[in-house]
Amino acid sequence: MQLLNLRFFYIFVFIVFFSTVNGQIVNQQFTSDPGWSQVYATGSVNWAYNSTGGNPEGNISLTAPAGPTTVSTWYYTTVTLDPCRQYSASLDYKRDNNNTSARIVIAIGTTVPSGTTWGTELLNTTSVTSTSWANLPGTSNYFPKTAGTYYFAVRGAETSGSITPRTMSFDNILLSDAGSSGECRACGCANCAASTGLFSNWSAANSGSGGCTSVTRTSNGQNEVFCSTWTMPASPATQNVGFYHLLTYTPADCSSNTATREVFADPGCGPISAAGTDNDGREYWTLSANQTVRVCITRQSTGGCSSVSSPCMRPYIANVTPAPVSFSSFAGFSKSGMSHLYWTTQSESNNEGFEIESSNDELQFEKIGFVAGKGNSSGLVNYSFVDKYANNGITYYRLRQVDTDGKFSFSEIITIKHEKSSSLLIQPNLVRDQLRLLVSSDEATDYYDIEIFDFTGRIATSKVNIRPGEWNTLDVSHFKSGLYFVRAHSINGLSFMEKWIKY
Repeated sequence: MQLLNLRFFYIFVFIVFFSTVNGQIVNQQFTSDPGWSQVYATGSVNWAYNSTGGNPEGNISLTAPAGPTTVSTWYYTTVTLDPCRQYSASLDYKRDNNNTSARIVIAIGTTVPSGTTWGTELLNTTSVTSTSWANLPGTSNYFPKTAGTYYFAVRGAETSGSITPRTMSFDNILLSDAGSSGECRACGCANCAASTGLFSNWSAANSGSGGCTSVTRTSNGQNEVFCSTWTMPASPATQNVGFYHLLTYTPADCSSNTATREVFADPGCGPISAAGTDNDGREYWTLSANQTVRVCITRQSTGGCSSVSSPCMRPYIANVTPAPVSFSSFAGFSKSGMSHLYWTTQSESNNEGFEIESSNDELQFEKIGFVAGKGNSSGLVNYSFVDKYANNGITYYRLRQVDTDGKFSFSEIITIKHEKSSSLLIQPNLVRDQLRLLVSSDEATDYYDIEIFDFTGRIATSKVNIRPGEWNTLDVSHFKSGLYFVRAHSINGLSFMEKWIKY
């Protein structure tokens, strides 16, 4: 009988886990305090959890004190998103009075929320006048660029009056999987959208403007993605290519419009980094003969965009002069868990310096340091940099050389492999009350930090300063039944993770 119940439990966890991933990523009904985090955008007022009086259960609220006082605060959690999908959001809210100075924002970003313009907004509205519970859907969907952990946040903003405090309450904060994104931004995506026919013919002109035939599309909200595939000619073997885009709006009712241009390998195998900026200050990409790419324009706006848009893209040959820095060599090696990088230049002209970038997948690079350049030189100049926090396994490195006028170019990519004898042991894997764990590592660090989080990415508990080689016990008796993960990470960037089940 116990074996049958255990099998049923595993099936239950499996069903809950995968139905959540493919449906509601977050559905916070506030039946209990969810343990989300908060950060101030303006003012210093906390969100408060109310155990009763919700919709119909508990809720979370933000109260601006007697004023005049402006309060603007983020309330957020972490989520794991898939670049092959798109995501929608909504929430329920009510106000204690009809104050037209209130604002509600729902956004997703890759960093902890900060300020009042953080992340990509799925909703930004001042139409928050209902004094009874009402649903407020997002006005646009979110398209993640890579797989990984993101921050999902709600920002409430209140301007209190001169006499009484004013309160906004929230419930049923929801982030849902809205289906295939169709934009082919990552390897393995199915049901990629067909070419939207936005490209005009190839042009040998060096100018990035003109010659673009508009294709009418209807706006779908504050965030739109226009994508189209394009194939390089059979010759030459390589070519520096720029992509001009034209976006117009009729009527022009979208405020603060910005548009970004990205190039992806086709079929959907992640973004291709720009090779640098041309003589006109525009980004360009170095592509090979017969190479097919998918070019996407993402339009973002903070205003209400109900207009008709006419997007167009046209590839052109970029006007690029020889690089101001000539590399003689770029190499590196692993030592004591760190990456030692060395490079030499043969000549330099107006060289501001080098941004050192690293990546775990050779697709997404991030800046990890900067080394100032010589400026101008006609002889050999040697440089070096040490990455003290290199991850275990293979790490990819490149240099982003920056001129004094802001133009940039990239070096070749090199790889360094780190092999560290490290592990995280947990006993048992099926836990009722006490979880025992042991960090075994030859990493040159004294302590590790431990985090336990559920399958939605919400951190359930944490413990700092775990010493390697010693068993530690964590009380998990108060956890809800389900699938959990435990992650250990050191100050040197070493991180590993195991999963376990609470019953």
